[in-house]
Amino acid sequence: MNIMLDLNKVLDSRLDKNGKRLTQDQLAKLTGVPQGTISKWIGGKIDRYDKDILIRLCYVLKCDLSDILIVEWANDRTEWDGEPRQYPSPRNNKAR
Repeated sequence: MNIMLDLNKVLDSRLDKNGKRLTQDQLAKLTGVPQGTISKWIGGKIDRYDKDILIRLCYVLKCDLSDILIVEWANDRTEWDGEPRQYPSPRNNKAR
């Protein structure tokens, strides 16, 4: 599974009072996230996201998580197939 952040679609639909798209610098100031981090998100160079920052982004952009997150499922055997997994029982770690 691959989770990506897609801000472009939301940024294109969120215009400032002059009818211009929000810049990365403006978004950085509004969210408190460094501009370099936002640039990496837009460029697809970061694949881990802090939930508090995602919530802040959604608040500032007035959107839902589903508007900015894209989930891609790989078609291989490592992906979940909807069936419950059987995991081994935890070892008994009691002192002997």
